[in-house]
Amino acid sequence: MRVTRGGYRLQVFLAQFHLLQISIENDFDCGDVFAVVTPDTASQHNLLQHCGMIPWQPTDLLSMLRRQDGTPFAAEKEVLLADKSSIQRSFNSLRSLHIQDNIFTTPNGNAEISVAMKWFHPDVLEEEP
Repeated sequence: MRVTRGGYRLQVFLAQFHLLQISIENDFDCGDVFAVVTPDTASQHNLLQHCGMIPWQPTDLLSMLRRQDGTPFAAEKEVLLADKSSIQRSFNSLRSLHIQDNIFTTPNGNAEISVAMKWFHPDVLEEEP
């Protein structure tokens, strides 16, 4: 992706677009989609307020698997979950930001983003998660 005019809230757009990609690649049955963030940061704010992710306690099995893989959940971090509602919210937001073809406006309207990803076609925005 490339920002074609200066703007803000690009992180929000990228997070929403990533949720779209995960949903499509997994045929809308992707299980738990989560993010690990530092509390009281712009990342946490954007994911909670603009993407609709919710605080989440990882399952014991997931925690164990991450520990075994050498990537345990850090106690000082917060885990956020993208549930069905936040994925739907991301789809709706991207639909409203879509200008034409592969061009979107950023959430605050100050920039345009050209998406150059082989998997993306505007028709995917019409899918229902």
